[in-house]
Amino acid sequence: MSASLAQCHSLIVFSDIGMDLQQMIGMPNMAAAAPAVPQDYNKLFKQEKENLEFDEGQYKWIGEDVENRVLRRYGKLPSV
Repeated sequence: MSASLAQCHSLIVFSDIGMDLQQMIGMPNMAAAAPAVPQDYNKLFKQEKENLEFDEGQYKWIGEDVENRVLRRYGKLPSV
């Protein structure tokens, strides 16, 4: 009974993606199978810097001016 229950479960769960439980268990770990490629950290840094510059106008950091907000809240700075 439990074998057929497992088969029904795998049929229901994995039917949308076209694999059954046995195929999924037999798949190799894709991260471990990938060949080691040396990283170019200068290129990664430049790319991340460009991404941050692109997003600069869209987001506001929550910590912006936090020192003054805390000091105002506790009466150490006059209110603006």
